[in-house]
Amino acid sequence: AYAMFTSVENLTVFVGAGYEDVDGADQAYTYDVWANYSFSETFSVAVELSGIEDVVDYSWLVQPTYKVSDKLSVSARL
Repeated sequence: AYAMFTSVENLTVFVGAGYEDVDGADQAYTYDVWANYSFSETFSVAVELSGIEDVVDYSWLVQPTYKVSDKLSVSARL
C-alpha cells in the first residue's frame, strides 16, 4: 500500500508499506518514506528512509539536485 501527499507547495511526500509471507514460514513488513522539496526552479533536495521488520539496519538517502539547463541536471547521493 502507498500514499502520496502533495498538498504543501513545493513538497511531495510518498509513504509505502508492504507485507510478505514467504511459503507460510517467514514474514516481513517493509516500509519506505520519501520526500522531495523544491527550494527553487533549479534546486531541490530529496530524502528517503526505508527498512524491513526485524532487521536492525535501515537505509537512508539524501539527494540534492541542481538543474543546470533544460537538458542537464546534476545530482549527488549521500
